Amino acid sequence: MKTFLTKHRILCLAGLLLGVFFIVPGFSDSGIYKYSGKFEKNKDLDVDVASLVPEYSSGNYSESVLDITLEEAVEMALSESSQIKTARIDSNLKTRAYDTRWNVFIPSVTFTGSGIRSSTVTDYTSMFSSLLPFLPPSPAPTESDHWALSATLSASLNLNIALIEGIKASRNNLHLGYITLKQAEKQVERDVKKLFYSILLMQDNLSLQKELLENSKNRYEQAKINYQQGRVPELTVLQTQVTYENMKPSVMELEHTVRQQLRSFALVIGMEEGVLPNLVGEIKPEFVDLDKTVLAKKYSASSFDVISLQKNIMLMENSLMAAKFQMYTPSLSFSYAYTPTMSDVTAPFFDSESWTDNGRFTASLYFDITGLLPFSSTYQKMLDIQANLDKLRLNLNLLVQNNASEIISLVEKLEKSKSSMEVSQMSVGLAQKAYDMTLTAFQNGTTELLDLRDSESQLAQARLGLANEGFNYISALLDLEYLVNADLTEITENP
Repeated sequence: MKTFLTKHRILCLAGLLLGVFFIVPGFSDSGIYKYSGKFEKNKDLDVDVASLVPEYSSGNYSESVLDITLEEAVEMALSESSQIKTARIDSNLKTRAYDTRWNVFIPSVTFTGSGIRSSTVTDYTSMFSSLLPFLPPSPAPTESDHWALSATLSASLNLNIALIEGIKASRNNLHLGYITLKQAEKQVERDVKKLFYSILLMQDNLSLQKELLENSKNRYEQAKINYQQGRVPELTVLQTQVTYENMKPSVMELEHTVRQQLRSFALVIGMEEGVLPNLVGEIKPEFVDLDKTVLAKKYSASSFDVISLQKNIMLMENSLMAAKFQMYTPSLSFSYAYTPTMSDVTAPFFDSESWTDNGRFTASLYFDITGLLPFSSTYQKMLDIQANLDKLRLNLNLLVQNNASEIISLVEKLEKSKSSMEVSQMSVGLAQKAYDMTLTAFQNGTTELLDLRDSESQLAQARLGLANEGFNYISALLDLEYLVNADLTEITENP
């Protein structure tokens, strides 16, 4: 199941967002929102998620409902997100690299053991026998005379000022890992909140559709009564019945869609299989007053993308300085090699007299002259690093400018949504009054069904506009908080 969650989580995120736009809007006589100084949800229209869950009596499959708040959903997603787990692993790797940054000063130590066989054996006794005939003849060489044992223990250390830049780079890389992890957490938190509110909006639309169906049923029942009393023709009864029956499949399909979106959301936040979340919350935006000019000027360079790019620039600067140090400063090398040799393999192995000790210490100072040539690969590599650094700096300036423009755009979107909500609230009141009057006239037989449907459509559009603007305000607020990397409530309290 864990593997399934990981593979399909990204698809679920996209599917949930797209699902909002395929919901057919409806309405009710009471409305899904009330306005009393704040934009509040009418709790009489909450969708009962348990009613969306089909019961299965066969097999081992069962699906239960679990209430979950926005905070709980965010907490579960943070603990189950593969994106965050990946960022945490990367951060741990960078932390370990930083903790062991001084290992560049540890000498490289190697040990080598060798068995050496010579093709010829030098017989010094035979050489002297030709000069001194009285010496006894030497025995013939044996196989052991061809062999010798040798061991080498060596240590080396290369030093250059560029190593210091490598240590600085490990620190900057560590900070970049922290930033990436924090960015992943904030991004998951924002996305889950937006999905949570989008499903709430879908459930509100489902409530409207159900009440629209109920209203259609009531009109059908009233039309039958009016027909029996001779107040309307039979055609009116048939028209209201057809409208009522035609709405049933769409409501059932909408219920299925909401249920599927809830299951997808359960996968996103990592809920257990067979558990359907019942979202506990409401679309209730908290209005904030922001100065778009001041906000753009102060927070255009505060986004995670800007901070990450700044750290990447610092890492590139470390690479450039390291390349320059390698080119323009000499390197110092220390090495020591200890090589004991055993010429007579038949001698006692652990007897010190059987071994010849050879040790050597070397200190070298070397300088790469070729790297100073403008056409050398080393020099060209340094120029490439400088060019990439210039590009990163240009990208940083462009990113800051884009952030400032995006901040202004989001603040204007908040202002527009707030104004639209105030206008929509007035429109809902007027549309509700017009609908009530038209409904009374239709029940009395003094108006046509078409007029009632027009009034219904206007009321539905007004209420849907109010609900959508509430969601748009919350969505823009979440995007703005993520962009400025700050709590907007604290910004308004402490500008």
